[in-house]
Amino acid sequence: MGAEAPAYWIKNRRGEEGVQGVFAATLRDYARLGLLVMTKGKVGDKQIVPDSWINQMTTLRLDKPQPRGQPKYGLHIWIPQAADGRSMFLGTNGQAIFIDPIAETVIVHTANSPQASFDGNAHLYPLRDAIVKVLKTQ
Repeated sequence: MGAEAPAYWIKNRRGEEGVQGVFAATLRDYARLGLLVMTKGKVGDKQIVPDSWINQMTTLRLDKPQPRGQPKYGLHIWIPQAADGRSMFLGTNGQAIFIDPIAETVIVHTANSPQASFDGNAHLYPLRDAIVKVLKTQ
């Protein structure tokens, strides 16, 4: 995906890779990951992840248990209620990668809030929406 730095999975004492927010990368590389999803697995003219995988990943999984509220889950990615192709990676402590192919925007939000709920704190969604609104008018 054109990453500028090596990324890594944080492992536990047994050497097992974790889930739920233990993928470490630079801010720009998190944005590149978002762009990779937004472009359906393409970097420039090169398809590096099959678009069928990205489509499957960003499709709501009705065959699996889902949280009661929003957002819902696809494969390794969250899907908001008004998806229209939008999706997001939600990490620990309020970190997020918002992917909006309609606005052609990827927003990387970093944070360190041990009290952040799984949805990354309620203030993030209005913040994301405000950023997209301003970008659409430019």
